[in-house]
Amino acid sequence: MNLFGMLTVSGSALTAERQRAEVVTSNMANMETTRTPAGGPYRRQLVVFRAQRLPRFPALLAGFGNRAAQGVSVDRVLGDGRPPLVRYQPGHPDADAKGYVSYSTEQMDRRRAVQLAAAIHTAFQQLGANPAESVGTVPEPLGASEAETTRAAMPDQEQMVDLSGLKQELEKALAGPIARDQAAVQVRHDGLVISLREGGFFDSGSAGIKLDSEPAFNRMAAVLEKYPYNLRIEGHTDDVSIHTARYHSNWELSTARATEIVRLLILKHSFAPQRLSAAGYAEYHPIASNRNPLGRALNRRVDVVVLGSMRDEITSVPPGAASP
Repeated sequence: MNLFGMLTVSGSALTAERQRAEVVTSNMANMETTRTPAGGPYRRQLVVFRAQRLPRFPALLAGFGNRAAQGVSVDRVLGDGRPPLVRYQPGHPDADAKGYVSYSTEQMDRRRAVQLAAAIHTAFQQLGANPAESVGTVPEPLGASEAETTRAAMPDQEQMVDLSGLKQELEKALAGPIARDQAAVQVRHDGLVISLREGGFFDSGSAGIKLDSEPAFNRMAAVLEKYPYNLRIEGHTDDVSIHTARYHSNWELSTARATEIVRLLILKHSFAPQRLSAAGYAEYHPIASNRNPLGRALNRRVDVVVLGSMRDEITSVPPGAASP
């Protein structure tokens, strides 16, 4: 194969890759889509390649002689056939009669997008592009199977059975707050969610747990201690901006509440720190409309997300044991 041949084959591959990149870009842009012009949630697009055989004369010019000269092209673009991901968001305009919202199947690749960003960041560090920062742990290879990616996004049947039993125990432990509409326990696509609403657990503009809600919080923690699951603590607010001497924005308040819950679980209930993570989302992950007082009250919350069965991913720590 001569230079013309190499350019021809490379050009076909670049053309195909460009189309694939455009499809991936469209997928990423529709990651949070709940409704399309067709009426349903967006289904991610999958690109299928095929070998592209060159015509006889260009093949001869490319130096292939009598051999088959091949490049690559896009054969077709398929729609993902898997069901959309579902969240319980009763206040969402696209919620069904039971309060569930269907989201784009592209969310199944969110984990890979995070891995890719981490890999690029690490590569730049290793090249000395950002020497001030230390090189972190190399992320998991991107070659994980679709089954592994889907498993990370959605608990399998065994996990759901485990979470069902945990859900019953938590509902019993939080029976009082649930009856007063101060807490809720729901199954979501990424695990079990315990919503501790501001009205029952926090004073307005404060990150500390109310004294009269500590018994309920302690009962919840005692149940969670028995299960070897990782927990993600998420702080959320409504869209009314806050600016106090202590917290200058909803970001700071939501993050402070999440980290306060983490602090209590570690110091008071001896949770292993590696089981816990904290995040503040301010007003940007609402579960209800902010146009009325009831919706805003539902949005002001801390969600304790039980991330499915993590027995193979964390070091086993006996219930109640303090971490080293």
